[in-house]
Amino acid sequence: MSNETTAVLWPILLLLMAAGGVLFGWAGGSRAGLQRWARTNGYRLVASERRYLEGPFPDHNPRGTGIFYVTVEDRDGRVRHGYVRCSIGISGLLFDEATVRWDD
Repeated sequence: MSNETTAVLWPILLLLMAAGGVLFGWAGGSRAGLQRWARTNGYRLVASERRYLEGPFPDHNPRGTGIFYVTVEDRDGRVRHGYVRCSIGISGLLFDEATVRWDD
């Protein structure tokens, strides 16, 4: 491969990697963090729906967080509904941070 070809391919490769990272953050990373939160807290995730602009969190939602409206079942079979704000993307892989507001 010539130096000219390599010089053209590197920016394209970097752009594709950045786009993949953004898609992972919006689609995959937050779901993985949500599943991890449910498992860690002894819940079975029955349903989850991504919420972009709504939720009960009075403070601003910093970049790198995702909000979900969830239905979970605990170990005793009790079903609960509420909002979970959790880390997404790379921060979601490194830190397990979640804030919950139950409807009850």
